[in-house]
Amino acid sequence: MNDYYPMLMKPVYKETLWGGKKLKIAYGKADAPERTAESWELSAIPGDESLVVNGRMQGKSLNELAALDREGFWGTDCPSERFPLLLKLIDSEQDLSVQVHPSDANALNALGERGKAEMWYVMDARPHSCLYLGFSRKVSEQELFESCGTGRVLELLNRVNVSAGDVFYIPPWTVHAIGAGVSPWRRSSKAPTPPFAFSISTVSGRTESPASFIGSGPRR
Repeated sequence: MNDYYPMLMKPVYKETLWGGKKLKIAYGKADAPERTAESWELSAIPGDESLVVNGRMQGKSLNELAALDREGFWGTDCPSERFPLLLKLIDSEQDLSVQVHPSDANALNALGERGKAEMWYVMDARPHSCLYLGFSRKVSEQELFESCGTGRVLELLNRVNVSAGDVFYIPPWTVHAIGAGVSPWRRSSKAPTPPFAFSISTVSGRTESPASFIGSGPRR
């Protein structure tokens, strides 16, 4: 197959209590639910697959396209049998949960799945909104356990104020969370398993965030 054409994919919407109306109103998602938290723009996760909506390939998923021409649709540097990326738009009306994702090595050993790294591009952000990336200082296991029990985990994390146009890379094992009022475009390695929260010793003891701030938009 070599007569490709621009294919439009139907997004997969995720409606949650922390979602808002921004994706529906500001980003042209007229068919989205009232409180859309996420719009999965490109996904090959079973049950949540993106489908082509135009042309002769209409109705086909990424996996079905790969069955026709794997290198043509997935490229030559994709050793996995599964499409390795998940692209989504996020609208966070509330602070999201604090998460930790494993590396490939840990995830493959534990569950036979690949790990998860993320790239965030901030599309929009309310004034004074933020992301949480890594710890703000060295944290002991006991302190982290106690903060989980008292709901004070965010006090231990590195708060980063953001503006539209900022870009961040979140490597595996970086504690992170999206704050209220931030709308990022997120590219991640596909992880169908839930976010990992491995033993506290695995993620504690770092003196600074390993996440990288790549670029910025206009400061507010």
